[in-house]
Amino acid sequence: MSMPNTTNKKSIKCQIDTGASCNLISTSVLSRISKQKKPSMVPTKTKLKLYDGSTLLPVGKCVIKCTVIQVKEWNFMLWRLPAKILQHYCQQQLAYSWASSL
Repeated sequence: MSMPNTTNKKSIKCQIDTGASCNLISTSVLSRISKQKKPSMVPTKTKLKLYDGSTLLPVGKCVIKCTVIQVKEWNFMLWRLPAKILQHYCQQQLAYSWASSL
């Protein structure tokens, strides 16, 4: 899935994860779409538990403004996507619960 960002018209390729409870984005992708070397984020104490039982600690959380286009009717909708931010590179992930509401 490709998700256009309304801030600077950049698209982000995302993987939809049916078992995920939150959306994930890496600091490098967030920097690129926000055009900021140090993008704005809010600290979080959330611990992410992975399928294999290991844990990840996000460096923060943010809300990404994105535009969703329904091609059939050519409707444009603005969405605010809450996401946890990971320091290392990761595939951008959309939780199924969020993706299914599109």
